[in-house]
Amino acid sequence: MLTRDQMEEQLKQSAKATIFEQQFAQAFERILKEKREGSNKLYAEKKDWQKYQSLPSYSEQQAFTVEGDDNKLRVAKWNSLLKDSAFYLDNPSLRDEREMKQKLFFRYDDLFADAMKPPLQSRRDLLSWACQAKNESLRANEASGELLEDCENYGGLLRKYGPDYEQLKKKLAHVRGLFD
Repeated sequence: MLTRDQMEEQLKQSAKATIFEQQFAQAFERILKEKREGSNKLYAEKKDWQKYQSLPSYSEQQAFTVEGDDNKLRVAKWNSLLKDSAFYLDNPSLRDEREMKQKLFFRYDDLFADAMKPPLQSRRDLLSWACQAKNESLRANEASGELLEDCENYGGLLRKYGPDYEQLKKKLAHVRGLFD
């Protein structure tokens, strides 16, 4: 004769077996139903196409604009070019040159009527070239002399458009040899 604990154990086992058989039968029926419904469908129709949808490998970038720029002289965009040129490296690597070239062609190509050929060997060359190009464009559009830059004064251009080295000295003066 079975004890009470043994009977409870048998009931638990039979309940588990019954539940498993019901779940197995439901899953088997679901799979058979899917097979019957999908027998006349193509593989692509059976699968969820949104999972396999690929995104385009390119992205459309918006044209670079500067707020408050006028359409004729485009002084703000020229100043942005001078600022980017002033923040360029003194001794760039080939990678830096390539990145700056892409940046210039993407952002500022519309400023030039002819093909743009920026000198990317140093910051001085690039800033002087950008300054001369700005002055030529403003002269061609008959702008006032106040808008023209003094391209010979490299230090003045760097102070006006470049990084603020005085602020950097305050923050990083403790680094030996950085500003000497």
